[in-house]
Order: sequence, then C-alpha cells, then structure tokens
Amino acid sequence: MMRPDAALELWKASGIKQKLLFTLFVMFLFRLGVHIPLGGIDLSVVERLFSSGNLLNFIDLFSGGALAKFSIFAMGIIPYINASIIMQLMGSVIPKLEELRKEGGEAGRRQIAQWTRYLTIALGTVQGGGMAVGCGAPGLRWAIRRRMARRSSFWSARRRLWSPAPSSSCGSVSRSPSTASATAPHC
Repeated sequence: MMRPDAALELWKASGIKQKLLFTLFVMFLFRLGVHIPLGGIDLSVVERLFSSGNLLNFIDLFSGGALAKFSIFAMGIIPYINASIIMQLMGSVIPKLEELRKEGGEAGRRQIAQWTRYLTIALGTVQGGGMAVGCGAPGLRWAIRRRMARRSSFWSARRRLWSPAPSSSCGSVSRSPSTASATAPHC
C-alpha cells in the first residue's frame, strides 16, 4: 500500500501530471468520437454485416466498438498496426531497411517510425475510403459510378468511331472522326 504523502509526491513529480491529464483527455475524446456516426452511411447495411457474428466483431474489439457504430473513429488503431507489421516485414525483405534498423541507432529507428506514420496515413485513407464505399455512402458510390460510366462511354464511343466498317450491301463507309456522322449510311 502506498503512503498518501508518497502518492501526493508522485502527483507533483515533473511531467506525470501533464501526461496523465493528456491521456485522460485523449481517452475522453475517443469515447466521445465513438458515438458520432459518419454521415451518408446506410446503417442498416452496417447492422447486417455485424449481425452475422463474423470476423468483423473481432475487428470491432480493436476499434473500441466504434466500427459497429461506424463512427468517425471506426478504424481505431488498425491502420497503425497494419503499417507497423508491413514495415517489420519489409525490414526483413529490403536490406537497406534492415541495415537502417540495426546499424542506424536512434536516428534509424526514428526514420523507420516516421515512415511507419506516413504509411499509416496512406493505409487509413485507403481503408477509410473502402469502408465508406462498401457500407453504402451514396455520394461516393454516385461519384464512382459516374466516373466509371464516363470512362466506359468514352471508350465505347471511340471503338464505334474507329472500328472497321461492317460489311453490308450499303457500300463502303468512311470512318474518320470528322466525317463519321456525316457519311454514315442509313440502310
């Protein structure tokens, strides 16, 4: 059992008070963010995904229940964990990273930690976009469909203009882009 004066001394120690208060503030902020849902997400799709009791429920443990509510903190620490694993695996594959980790000292570890943070941002962006599209964000789905439709209509129109003329009894047809519509026969 700790003496009361020792606990008071520990509380007044340099840096402990600020670190503890910061940690409590971040925990409060995270728990608050868990209850703020993202806009534009079809929550019935999310409920259906989690009702089957699959791997998503296990992943939801790492996000503190935020994934099941599809809140603003839904991914939790998963992108950072993934980035750390990727960097560790890359260290055994890429000799330069292995050398930096072993012989770089503190500066090498800081460099690898910085690259891990950058990779975390990239993975979080990709995973967040995938989650939003997969769980029914109508704005994103509309934008993707529109973009894909624009691309497919461009390529299909180009194929029609430049494809060889079909053999028919109507005669030959000029297929240059400038005269394709003007000289097309109507048989």
